[in-house]
Order: sequence, then C-alpha cells, then structure tokens
Amino acid sequence: MMLRPLGALLVAALLCLAGAVPAVPAEPSVSARAHEALSEAQHLLQEEQWQDAERALAAVIERFADEPYALAAAWQMRGYLYSEKDRPQEALRAYDRVLELEVRDPVMTQQVRYNSAQLLMSLDRYAEAIQRIDAWVAAAENIKPEQRVQAAWIYFGAQAYATAAGHLEQAIEAAPQPAESWYQMLLAIYQNAQDQAALKKWLPVVIEAYPHNKSYWQLLSSVYLHLQEDRRAVATLSAAYHNGLLTEGQDLLHMARLYLYAGVPHKAARTLQDALRSQKISASAANFELLADSWLQARENSAAVAALERALAAGGGPVVSLKLGRLLVQEEQWAEAREHLQQAAGTEEGRIGGEALLLLGMAAYQDGRPADARAAFTRAREYSGVRRQADNWLTYLAQSEGATGS
Repeated sequence: MMLRPLGALLVAALLCLAGAVPAVPAEPSVSARAHEALSEAQHLLQEEQWQDAERALAAVIERFADEPYALAAAWQMRGYLYSEKDRPQEALRAYDRVLELEVRDPVMTQQVRYNSAQLLMSLDRYAEAIQRIDAWVAAAENIKPEQRVQAAWIYFGAQAYATAAGHLEQAIEAAPQPAESWYQMLLAIYQNAQDQAALKKWLPVVIEAYPHNKSYWQLLSSVYLHLQEDRRAVATLSAAYHNGLLTEGQDLLHMARLYLYAGVPHKAARTLQDALRSQKISASAANFELLADSWLQARENSAAVAALERALAAGGGPVVSLKLGRLLVQEEQWAEAREHLQQAAGTEEGRIGGEALLLLGMAAYQDGRPADARAAFTRAREYSGVRRQADNWLTYLAQSEGATGS
C-alpha cells in the first residue's frame, strides 16, 4: 500500500486543530469594557504571550460573569490557548463551557463543535467525537466541499468509514477542482474499510486525474488481484509500465512476478531480461533463477538453461544446481546433467540431496555408466523421500545385468 497511513493523515489534519485566534465579538454583543479586555487578550494570543494571555482571560471571566457572550468568547480563547500549549483536556473543558453558555452565535458554536470534535478524537473518545461532529454537520447550512472534508477527517479518525466516505464523495463531486489529498483520503478510507468494490470504482477516476502517480496504478492492480481479476491486474501494471511509470527495480520485479502469477510467463521473462540488460535489477543468482522459472513456464527450455547457468555463475547454490540438472535430464543432455547433479548431491539438505542422487543415477544409466548409476541409487536409498524409487531402479539394474549375463 502505497498511500500514507491513517496516523500520518490525522497528524496532517490536527496541525490546523485550533485554527486562527478566535475573533473578538463585535459591539454591541458585549459591553465596551468587555470588548476592550477581550481585544487585549486576543492581541496577547496573537503574540503568543501565553502566560499573560491566560491571566487576561481569567480576569475577563471573573469581571464579566454577568455577560454570557463575553464569557463564551473568553472560554473559546482559552480553548485555543490550551490547544496551542498541548493541553487537550483543559482545551476540551474550555470548549464545553462555551457550549454550556448557549450563546446565539452560530459561527462561534460551529467553530467550537469542530475543534472539540478533533480534541475528542485526539483523546481516543471516538463516540463523543462523532456526536460533536454530527451536531456540527446538522447545524451547517449549504455545506461547502471544504467543510465536508473537515467533517470527513473526524469521521475517518473515529473509524466511521461509511460516513467519512460519504462526505468526501460529495465534496469531490461538488468541487470544481478537488485537491489530490481529498482523493488520497478517500482511498485511505476505503483501504481501511477493506472495500475493494469502492476502490475499484474510484481508482480509475483518480488515475484519470493524476495519471503520473504510479502508486494509484499499483493499488488498482492489487485490487484487481484481490477480486481475482488477474488479467485486469496485469493489464493495469502493463499500462503503467508502458507509460514510463515503473522504472525502479522493485517495480519491475513485482510486475514480472505478477505476469507469472497470471500465467503470462513470456512477458515475465522479457521484463526481467530487459531489466537485467539495463541494470535496473541486479545480476544476482535470485534474479536469474526467477528468469529461468519464467522461461520454464513459457516452455523455453534452452533459455531456461542459459538463465540457470548465469544464476550459478552469480553464486547460486545447490537448489540452482538441482534445477539445472533436472532440466538437462529432461533435455537428455546426460553428461552435462551429471556435472550439476553431482554438485547438488553434495548438500546436506535431505530433499535436495535425495532428488539429486536419484536423477544422477538416471543420467548415469542413460549415459551408459551402470556402475555409476548403481552407486548413485545406493546412496539415494539413504533418503526416505526417494528410497522406494531408488530400490526400484536397483532392482531394474540387477535384472538387466542378470539378463545380460544369461
């Protein structure tokens, strides 16, 4: 996954938690003296003189207890101050006090609802956060796309994915030019909700708007894989590749493996060959072995032999020697097969050693070396996985020699 995780997205949203310094109520909402005191407190907040601002607000709350509107403004400023000072519990209590005063200022009330919803979310009080943002949405008139995105952040953080997605979709559809971050959040929501159908619907829209971001193509490919639409998964990555988006080694390896998974081995092999030639992936034993597997699935045995030889030259171990020996036996290249099978037979790993000795005996027999064949089959009997086959071969050899002797 490819998109920013939920935690990082929420941090980005919480950076604007408190917003701007709350405005001082215009007269005649408050008395002249209260307006003057609140203006002084606002100035101190703007200058980030926190201690002086806190003392000024405490004085307003004490002096103007009979002015609910002035009290509400002071408590709102306190909420802002405590948010800026990373004191979320105190900020929340300040905002709650504003709501308790029930002043008839929809702008102030809405700001407090939104800010307190974010605070509740940051405190992991998700159910209360949803209640607060629900009230914010219900009171909003003609909700702007940007406001729906703000609401979606809260619902997203509270894991109310369906509601969050609903607000985001409406915001995207209503906005003349939706921000890319809106699309990213929508995709992140559907990823967290594991809603593959929604991702399948929206990713082509995002890709059309932002065709040069490879992460969207990769995500769409993985969605198709999850939905068992393998061919569409391959086609999606192929389109990204031909558009010049998949240039890094890991991208090309992933695409080659996808081709193999989807049963398109020729494309896997060609992708790997091109990547090796251009040095976008390393000339390692593992990468040459993957190339050999691709050619094998494509039934191109000669190309697979060449790739396995390159894998051995790059440091491949007994597994590669066994693969190459097995393939050479199939190609009836007995002497060449024996050389590599002898290397594989020296390993202490039981499955590899047993199969290598069995194949070594078969190659020796076909190469006209019955004594070498008998020795290999006798050693193979030590491995339980191939003992029965080795015994059958030894019986066959004994019968053949008896028939020849008679």
